[in-house]
Amino acid sequence: MAHGVVYVGSEDHRLYAFDAAAVTGCSGTPPICPPLWTADVGGIVFSSPAVAHGVVFMGSSDRRTFAFDAAGIKGCAGTPRVCVPLVSIPAGDSVDASPAVANGMVVVGSNDGTLYAESVPGP
Repeated sequence: MAHGVVYVGSEDHRLYAFDAAAVTGCSGTPPICPPLWTADVGGIVFSSPAVAHGVVFMGSSDRRTFAFDAAGIKGCAGTPRVCVPLVSIPAGDSVDASPAVANGMVVVGSNDGTLYAESVPGP
């Protein structure tokens, strides 16, 4: 979660962004909320997202780590809002580990036994 948004990956090969306060587009008791935006990540998501510098990072079983505009603006369109990645970082096998962001780099391990590091893209 970052800046009032909860990011969740799923077995349906998608990343979802939801209003953490359960207000935007929500109704009922308990509230049922549509996602603020969604994105296709090409494979099952086992990792937790990392959010830094306005970018959300998510690994996928399709051998890539994705970066999306956390605000759901850049690279996003339509109703409901669908986003395309700012960048995807290839790996040699499934990326089930959760990405870490530090010192301007996103770092993530892959099931191929390799640790991948790339410069953090801006939104």
